[in-house]
Amino acid sequence: MKTAVRHDLQQVTDYIWRLREAKNISQRRLAAKANVCYITIARVEMSDGQYSLPTLLKLCRALDITLAQLFKEIEL
Repeated sequence: MKTAVRHDLQQVTDYIWRLREAKNISQRRLAAKANVCYITIARVEMSDGQYSLPTLLKLCRALDITLAQLFKEIEL
């Protein structure tokens, strides 16, 4: 994966992790709210790049943010 794309993915996953921590939500609780497996949350936060846009949308909804807010918060 190209360096710029890897950096962008890292920013997305870092922000999701920081937001989850700020809201004091465990990975399992976020997974339940997003209707995904908790392993999916761990993989997203580990920046393995193996998640889809629909998964990202589910996570944003579970964290009470929009995709637009997510991308606004990171420097793409």
